Amino acid sequence: MYKKLITFFLLGILSNIYANAPQIFRYQGRLVENNALVNAALPISFKLYDNITDGSLLYEDSATVTVIDGLYSTYIGDDTVSGSMSNALTADSVYLEITINGQTLSPREQLVSVPYALNTESSSAPSGSIIMSTNYPNAALEALGYVPLEYDGVNLINALALSNDFEPAYTFNNSIWFVEERNTDSDFRLAKTTDGSLFEFYSPGTNMSWIEDEDFLVLNDQIIALPEQSLNGWGYDAYYKVGISADGQNWNTYTNNLYGNNIDSRLVWNNALYVFIRSSSSNIVARSINGINFTTVYSSSSSETSGEGPGLYTSDSYIFYTQIDEMNGTSTNIYSSNGIDWQPVPNGNIDFVPDDDAFVSHNGVLWAVDENEYDGNNLGDADLMKSVDGGITWTEVIELYYDYEDYHDDNELYVAGDSVWLSIESDGDLYTLTNEDTLNLEINGSSGDGYYVSELANSSVFVIHEKNDSHIATYTTQGSIKYKDGLYYYIKE
Repeated sequence: MYKKLITFFLLGILSNIYANAPQIFRYQGRLVENNALVNAALPISFKLYDNITDGSLLYEDSATVTVIDGLYSTYIGDDTVSGSMSNALTADSVYLEITINGQTLSPREQLVSVPYALNTESSSAPSGSIIMSTNYPNAALEALGYVPLEYDGVNLINALALSNDFEPAYTFNNSIWFVEERNTDSDFRLAKTTDGSLFEFYSPGTNMSWIEDEDFLVLNDQIIALPEQSLNGWGYDAYYKVGISADGQNWNTYTNNLYGNNIDSRLVWNNALYVFIRSSSSNIVARSINGINFTTVYSSSSSETSGEGPGLYTSDSYIFYTQIDEMNGTSTNIYSSNGIDWQPVPNGNIDFVPDDDAFVSHNGVLWAVDENEYDGNNLGDADLMKSVDGGITWTEVIELYYDYEDYHDDNELYVAGDSVWLSIESDGDLYTLTNEDTLNLEINGSSGDGYYVSELANSSVFVIHEKNDSHIATYTTQGSIKYKDGLYYYIKE
């Protein structure tokens, strides 16, 4: 038996408030069957009545709706079976009845003020009435006494934005870009969004089929796709292929002069790309300003990589190369202020190697996650570390977890909206850092969930929630007009 677990609300018009606007609103809900979340494509009909029981049928919409982990989202008004939406919404009371795969759910739900805003054409709506618009700003709504609805906190935009075949990869040209994981070369795609709701898809072609979601960096207004493995594959010395694009749609591929078998670390700092690359005879840090021509700025013997790391990380003033050899009790910790000339870190105390995705710089403070896995026990711990002298010395701020039995080492840090964001994969939660020693929970997820946080040019913060073995949801946050499914929220003063 189907049962509604949660009804998320009715989410208003696709156009503005004029009489000839399409009469459509969005409905989202969650569905369970025998105490299990439903995953299926089901026929669902939506009927509007003028009474909670019996009454007259005013309008009916019917469509096949995909339900994922019990969550479904659809429009009411775009698949009309009978009746008129605009006439239905003039009734004194309107009740929604839902039938799923032939089973009618009860009781009916009374529609509240948001859908009635579809028919509001004057300033007569009461104070507190909410209406949505595809336009922002909207002079017509403002003339009727509506103002943008400000929202503080994480706000769900689209619960079913993408399948988890897509991974958020980078931010470029005021868009968040995703890379599709695939089984064959032919179905490889990129996707981008500027608002977390609407997505555009591109097929770069089979000449770029070798790239993965972690291969991308943005360098001097171009996207650089640089794989971890050489042309000969893992463990075999060879040169490297690189893809370069100025728009994310059109790509050129080159063979650069990097030579080795595995790129362990790569980042962009001070308008140059730096990589740490291993070969059978040596390990080098190489630098490039275009992703094609690299020069070696540091070199060591291959035996140096017997412990943790090595890795690259940066502050505003320095770039660091760190290698911890736990077996021999030695370490290499060097830095450079120009990326070319390197020297030992004076009085440095770092005893961990920050991951590429687990360090950020914010307001002169460098933050990083120190991760440790206990061999053979599937246990681990992680600590949040900070440095106030540009990465020279470090102190522990927060113990994130200790002896965690379901250990994941994919913790990530981001800076957006003037906040530091921390994603902890072991518990699947997303936090912001407040007062430098307190974590504020923003999204409560599940173990294995991941996040990507980015700030676009309009100062909007977007959160991409990668639900483990499921799908991708999108959120926006902090200090902007409430926005969802391509619609801006307005409230009557």
